[in-house]
Amino acid sequence: MDIGSVKAPSKFAWAAVDSAEPAAVVYGDDPEGAVQALSQSLAHEGRAVLAVEAPMAIPVPAPDSDAWRVLGRARSGEGNRPWSAAAGAGALATGVAQTAWMLSRLHTLVPEASATTRPERFAAGQARLLLAEAFVSGTGKPVPVAAGQHAADAGSRRPRDTDLPDRRPGRLSERHLRTAACSQSPCAACHLGRYAGAR
Repeated sequence: MDIGSVKAPSKFAWAAVDSAEPAAVVYGDDPEGAVQALSQSLAHEGRAVLAVEAPMAIPVPAPDSDAWRVLGRARSGEGNRPWSAAAGAGALATGVAQTAWMLSRLHTLVPEASATTRPERFAAGQARLLLAEAFVSGTGKPVPVAAGQHAADAGSRRPRDTDLPDRRPGRLSERHLRTAACSQSPCAACHLGRYAGAR
């Protein structure tokens, strides 16, 4: 999911990929459409990964007397595009608001579906929705698709055929889950669970 303004013309975009048929991609440009696609995936005990292209976890140093010196520094792998720079901070604020709304809406449609930010819980079948952070920037940006650059960004997090792990509970490693959630690097589990009651 590519976070962005939902005002017309929308800069928000999402892509749904069926991991059984990774070539089948459906795109959209509104949060409700993304929630509907997720709810369909989660129906009948299904499972899904929601990869959000926005900072969803930020580093907070230990409360040591001089630790304040690292406040706002880039996370590992962000390079010259830190979460605390203008674009990252804007995406963080927009992403938290949009994702919190989407998770609340999803809960109204599929109240029995559990969510987690912990790949090991998802792998063990203890949650049906894995929430992850995706990072697509600079040279990692894909070639635009007919639906536009934002849709291409959203779709770039789909797994490659060779990255698809065995999907049976207990068969997914954390490395595979991160790869399946985001084929770009780095991709780390986020902390959105607090907004959806995830465990």
